[in-house]
Amino acid sequence: MDMIMKFRALILVALSLLLATPISSFAQSQQKDDLGNVINQVFKGKIPNQGQSQDQGRGQESLSHIDNIPVKVFFDTGAQGLPDNAILIVTAFAAPPANVRRSSPLMLGETRILLNSLRAPLKLVIAAPRAVTDTIDYARIEAKIIDTNGNAIYKISTSGEYRGYEPAIARLVRIGAPQTFPTHPSTDPIRGTITLNSASPAFRGANLVVRLVEDSLAGGQNPIIAAEQKFSLDQKQAPFDFKFDNGISSAHANTPLTFEVWIEDWAGRKTHRLPSPISYNGVSHAYRMRLEVITDNATTNDKYKHTNQRARQSPFQRL
Repeated sequence: MDMIMKFRALILVALSLLLATPISSFAQSQQKDDLGNVINQVFKGKIPNQGQSQDQGRGQESLSHIDNIPVKVFFDTGAQGLPDNAILIVTAFAAPPANVRRSSPLMLGETRILLNSLRAPLKLVIAAPRAVTDTIDYARIEAKIIDTNGNAIYKISTSGEYRGYEPAIARLVRIGAPQTFPTHPSTDPIRGTITLNSASPAFRGANLVVRLVEDSLAGGQNPIIAAEQKFSLDQKQAPFDFKFDNGISSAHANTPLTFEVWIEDWAGRKTHRLPSPISYNGVSHAYRMRLEVITDNATTNDKYKHTNQRARQSPFQRL
């Protein structure tokens, strides 16, 4: 009896397809394929569901074009905690190819998450297009925490990097956190003027970094920093005037200090620097410093020496 019912269903389906008006040779061919599929599914006891497998295939194919960049975020809220409805924003930017300068960073992707009831460290991922990640050596990671008014209350201390293996690390510090100096800092500002040894167009996204370190450790890997401030040079041309918002701690009053000054582009690569450290002679002195162009990042800036290497297979393919 069951076979008779299936045979009747087959006859009805076949007649309905044969009586349909053909609109093209392609449509006729498609109808034959559909008829074969219907016959097979009728005898297997299944109801035809056209289009489902194709939609699933398209979805899997689109997912294969996306890479995930893992990031581990650290921040210390202390006793003050975070305001209600604070949001963590983590962004990935494409590293520029060697010897290529972009007018602005290329954003790969961004993740936002509400921090209610969440505590550090946090593990999250940033979705990025594989068409871009396949062409770069690493991704630069930036992060911040904002309040409900959009004001940044935490910022990243040092930009993170993801190279396709371990998760990138993003350490956030509170903006406007109280100084930890053992004594009150001097109220007299440090000021000066920066010039360049060659003509330069207006900078885009660049920053001037002025740092005071202990003289005996100047240029070392772990200098003791007495004071440091970063100044935006976006759309500015030399000469540049600088003035520290805060002075230095009186704990360094009797310690010989020197200036370390450089300009870095939006990606954090040093482009200009002092030929040699300059001694600090107190706040009463107006400092004039001339920076030179860095022509070989591989020898002057070990942190970014990979920017001069030849392009290699993208590590993002290992995700």
